[in-house]
Amino acid sequence: MPGITKERRIEQVTALRAARAERGWEPAELIGRLRSEAAARGVAITADYRGLRKRLRNWETGTQTPDVRYRELLAAVYGVAVSALGLPEESQAVAWDAERLGRVFARYHGWVVARIYRKLGDYHLAEDLASETFISAGKGLHLVEPEKDEDGLRPYLAMHVRWTIGTHFKRARIDRETTADVMDPEHFPQWEATGDGSDPERAACERTDAGRLLKDLPTVQRQVMYLSAHDDLNAVDIGRRLDMDPDTVRGIYRQAVAALHLALTGEELIQGTTSGSEIQRARQGRGWTQAQLAEEIVRHARLNGLDVVAPRSLKVYVSAWEQGRKPVPALYGEILTRVLRPEDMEQAA
Repeated sequence: MPGITKERRIEQVTALRAARAERGWEPAELIGRLRSEAAARGVAITADYRGLRKRLRNWETGTQTPDVRYRELLAAVYGVAVSALGLPEESQAVAWDAERLGRVFARYHGWVVARIYRKLGDYHLAEDLASETFISAGKGLHLVEPEKDEDGLRPYLAMHVRWTIGTHFKRARIDRETTADVMDPEHFPQWEATGDGSDPERAACERTDAGRLLKDLPTVQRQVMYLSAHDDLNAVDIGRRLDMDPDTVRGIYRQAVAALHLALTGEELIQGTTSGSEIQRARQGRGWTQAQLAEEIVRHARLNGLDVVAPRSLKVYVSAWEQGRKPVPALYGEILTRVLRPEDMEQAA
């Protein structure tokens, strides 16, 4: 199988390069002719010049084989039959050499796991990613000379290790950015899977108790909480409904949240920075945008080993804090008092 593959690559390289060299075309001219032929036939091909240039290079080196659409376009541009291009049939895909892959796996598995472990520090994760690495490497193993199986495959496998680790970090980043809003423990209750919190009856009772506590609040606090939670109104809209100043609405909202927290936990709620308007003034005093403030919060949290949400989600929270639509949790309040120092407040004033 490796010998047959090599012969097909040589035939493909010779035929495609020779066809272009005989006509004296540069790659750019061939790409232009391919696009013109595709437009005349109504065939859609990539509009990315660099991507098409890379495909052409891979076709002429035998790394890839053009599909049926590009085969017909190449044949039309060169004015020859498709069979004269020396391309292998698509149905003759190179099969995996399972026996060879098994030998490579047995020889290099420990080395690949150790290499990934040094990067990630998690042995079980390293074993999982090592399996992904060998699957990825096996797809192109037929392009590597068999004599390298003994001691010469480390560079090839190291390249696939880097790709696998990069894909892992990309997946982790996407998971953090897409789940931060719904998994933030500062804004949503986390019912434990074990212990008393796993009792659904107790959870229902606690929610009922919270409803009773809302009834015990003063009327104006209860109205503000209801309009914010159920109608999703900001401080400005609530102020219009209740004929109040937005800053007054924000103060009432914080008082209501503090009262509920004290009734449920018996502890005072530490709000951190006092109000959204002060956060905004201090931020503007430093000349930061909301996105820059979010990045500073994340940077400070990482330096101190604190766990916060991603900057993109945190920017939404900063906007909500400044508008008074959400209270500042204790963790973020403490970070804000360090990131936005008192002299910033004086400078802003």
